Amino acid sequence: MRSERVTSAAEPVQEHDTVGSGTSAGRQGASGHSLLFLQRVAGNQAVSQLLEVQREPTAGGPDQVQTVDPEANAEQSAAEEETFDDQAQQAVEDEQPSVWHDIAEGAAGVAYGSVQSLTPGGFAAPSPAPQSRLFEFFRGAGQMATGVAEMVVGAGGEVGGVALDATGVGAVAGVPLNIASAAVIAQGAVSTAAGAGTLMHAMSMGGGSSSGGGPRLPKKGTPERAAIENARRSGIRAAQRRELDNIKAGGKGTPGNEVWTDAELTKIRDSGEFPKDVRWHHSPTVANRPDLAGDPSVIKPIRGGVQGHLAAHGGDFRK
Repeated sequence: MRSERVTSAAEPVQEHDTVGSGTSAGRQGASGHSLLFLQRVAGNQAVSQLLEVQREPTAGGPDQVQTVDPEANAEQSAAEEETFDDQAQQAVEDEQPSVWHDIAEGAAGVAYGSVQSLTPGGFAAPSPAPQSRLFEFFRGAGQMATGVAEMVVGAGGEVGGVALDATGVGAVAGVPLNIASAAVIAQGAVSTAAGAGTLMHAMSMGGGSSSGGGPRLPKKGTPERAAIENARRSGIRAAQRRELDNIKAGGKGTPGNEVWTDAELTKIRDSGEFPKDVRWHHSPTVANRPDLAGDPSVIKPIRGGVQGHLAAHGGDFRK
């Protein structure tokens, strides 16, 4: 008899579950395991402390592969993903900068853009915050404003130079002034064009400040969020069906998803169930691309239980 220990930060729980090759008792044990997991998720614990899952060994033949029915496996995977997404969204919201931070970042962008425009060839200098839409927007504004000012000053110099040239005696000073003014006008024109390009790039960026974007999912309890969660579960079930069809047809999983041992493939073909440690992971995540929540082509099986699932997120809720 194999045993799996499931713990949470709030209450240690031991569960002893023997799963046969598709028997009703095995299905009840798997469903009980799923129910316990969902109870832990509902407790809103930190995911790193939510569960400790020990993967069952699979060596020694298909009879030793511990499995869970697809429905319970889909619900378990969806609940974990939803928890990851909520943690990710909370982290993003917690990191939203203050108004004073935005003002400081915008002022820094204007200052940097102005220095770039005043420096010959300065437009080629790299941005210190290329991922910040706010900084880039105001950097472009600073480049353009300073560039326009340079052209105005240069034009004034040209007028003064021409006036000096007209006196004859003043031509000694007027000619150099004309040359310098022309250079200032040219510098201003280049800076203005560079600033326009920076502004256009900033407006095409999706994020806000350098500290992160805004909320990526509708709030829980709203019809919009419910629709996304339904799509998430439908997508996982569709991915499971596609994987089962491939394996039962003699394959080793859909291309790129060959994560099964020979013993596991035999067990899956016989029982229509998946190993207990399998999770179904959206890549990109639903938090980042909620429009793809129901697309089975972006969902793949991940091994290692909840820890493997979190690792698929790069160990970072914001990914």
